[in-house]
Amino acid sequence: MDTIPKDYEPNQMAQVKQSILAAEKKNIVGYLRKGDSLPGMPLKFTSSLASQCEDACRGEKACKAYTYHPGQTVCYLKSQVRPGLRGQGCTGDQCWFFGVVSDHA
Repeated sequence: MDTIPKDYEPNQMAQVKQSILAAEKKNIVGYLRKGDSLPGMPLKFTSSLASQCEDACRGEKACKAYTYHPGQTVCYLKSQVRPGLRGQGCTGDQCWFFGVVSDHA
């Protein structure tokens, strides 16, 4: 079961966010914190979910990251990248994934 991380102090939050955004990340097991989704979420795709979700994020200037679940064929575009990654202990169709679009940050 996931533990709920304690909130970071403002200076720690900036450091963590900077480290997350330092490199482009794709197809990482886990999901970003709930909330911060852009309006109209979730998006539904029937195939190539990872690339379609990433492309949708790149097409929205306000999108900084995305979270998707291949088994549920859903994608959430995120306006923020916050610490608190969860869901890393999953297997198979139970996994969520995320990616960061660093040039939007």
